[in-house]
Amino acid sequence: MTWEQVSRWASVASALAGLAAVGVAIWAALTGSKSAARASHTGKATVRGIGTANTGVMGPASSVAEPVTAERTGAAEVGEGEANTAIRRL
Repeated sequence: MTWEQVSRWASVASALAGLAAVGVAIWAALTGSKSAARASHTGKATVRGIGTANTGVMGPASSVAEPVTAERTGAAEVGEGEANTAIRRL
């Protein structure tokens, strides 16, 4: 094989890999990448000062599919801010 032929095959392989990557991205977008969320037997969350303490499930409603569960979550304490021990959709 000449260097020219090797270069052509490398270009073809690179193009195919690029098409495969685009195909996977489109497939993931079309099928939806939502996943169920579960929090169970979590520990304690403490924030000293300003912030958010979370021992449950918290996130954008659009990114979490049903079912969403929070069981036996730990305490959440915060000096100034928000505390969540259950399910909170933003």
